[in-house]
Amino acid sequence: MRLVGAVPPGQHQVTYTFHVPRHNTANASFEFELPPNVMQAKVGLASSRGAELTVEDFPDAQPNSTQNGQRLLLTSKSFDRANQLPTDLRFQVLGLPTVGIGRVVAAVVAILLAVLGLLFALAKSKNKGQSKNEPELLQDRARDRLLSELAELEGAKLTGQIGPKTYQETRSTIMAALIRLEPMTE
Repeated sequence: MRLVGAVPPGQHQVTYTFHVPRHNTANASFEFELPPNVMQAKVGLASSRGAELTVEDFPDAQPNSTQNGQRLLLTSKSFDRANQLPTDLRFQVLGLPTVGIGRVVAAVVAILLAVLGLLFALAKSKNKGQSKNEPELLQDRARDRLLSELAELEGAKLTGQIGPKTYQETRSTIMAALIRLEPMTE
């Protein structure tokens, strides 16, 4: 910011208000050029707890509060014409709140949970097409295998590849296995 133009003689009060640019750092330093012939300067910082304000060649900033209760750090200094009047102010703000690693950790955990949820949902949808559980699937496969064995046995009997005694024993064994596979009903 720059003031341009003439200032009439006499006493004038000029107030500057600005926001401190921050890049997630806890400390910030500034240099502020003053208009000519400044006889008094007051520096204030609206801040949170833990913040500190130091102005070069000024007394320590004292905590205060605004009318709406916001915390304020204030320091001021008067100058006399006998000494050299200041041309600039150098001040430092310490202890500004920063974004910690908590946000990053929370975002990573949220992403991991979302991915796990997605994987779980995909696994569920794949298994949804297979409405039967593992034991039922094994039971169906065993039944199909026994029925195909029974069909082969009947074909072997018709072609004369096996005799009546072997046919009867094998058929009894296959039928007993099929009966054991069927669920018991009351």
